[in-house]
Amino acid sequence: MLFLESEKILVNRYYYKLVIENKQKTLKYIDKELTDKELNLSQKLDNIILIAEHLMGMQRIMVDSFLKLKKVNFQTLKKVGDTDQINELVINLVSNAKLFIDYLDRRWAPKYISDFNEEWKSECSAFYDESESYRLCYHLRNFVQHSGTFPIEQISETSGYGQNEVNTTFILNIDAFKEFKKEFSKLNISDLYWEDKSNLSFMKHANKYVTQLTALYQLALSKYIQANRDTLDEIQANMRDTVLRNPIAWSNTSPQEISNAAKQNNFIIHPVVTLPDLYRFYKKLEEEKIINVKRS
Repeated sequence: MLFLESEKILVNRYYYKLVIENKQKTLKYIDKELTDKELNLSQKLDNIILIAEHLMGMQRIMVDSFLKLKKVNFQTLKKVGDTDQINELVINLVSNAKLFIDYLDRRWAPKYISDFNEEWKSECSAFYDESESYRLCYHLRNFVQHSGTFPIEQISETSGYGQNEVNTTFILNIDAFKEFKKEFSKLNISDLYWEDKSNLSFMKHANKYVTQLTALYQLALSKYIQANRDTLDEIQANMRDTVLRNPIAWSNTSPQEISNAAKQNNFIIHPVVTLPDLYRFYKKLEEEKIINVKRS
């Protein structure tokens, strides 16, 4: 983070440009301070990126929880006597997923995409209203937390098509959930639905739930970029004509001190947010499949 103007007086700051030659990175001292305009541009870009990256980080936590459960090998767990890990991973997933969507719905979207919030909430409500899987996974977390009951009652194994292949199904503890009447009623799912045994498979619902949460996340983030696109374009255009077109760092250590080998270990640099950071941010958004993200 950058220092505020009032804090600039308290420290001597030396600015350095990162130079890459023959794949070697070196720091080149810049013999002048960054201007107030440059500092403001950097701070403005830093704020926009940090808001997006906080949401991106929370989404990764949710997805990582899902991938850990999806990749778990129940055969291995049986051998080491750790079959309770399945319930642990399921609880972790539904907890992280609910934390993510509640944060996105109640705090992030109303604050950072306020002009699009009603449109976004209608999409969120549609998933909730139309998807049994969404409602099940969302309320399963409250059931587990308040009842103290494991979400998975049984793990079923059947032979697969390949040699030594085993299909594993995590069967929901739906009867215990039904007894937790206040929370179960929120599912608005008829008893007839559970007569189809495939609907008792937790992973069937988890796959749909994570896909839906990812769609809502991508929509929210794309709306955030849309809301800030003019500002980002302005920052990009203005940075091109300044030293901020290259990676920049600052330090309390002077060029003379840096050249002194005895003091090298005390040399700490602090990155300044620059144009290459904006390009890396755009690349992340492209990898996340966020719509309408094109670098001009």
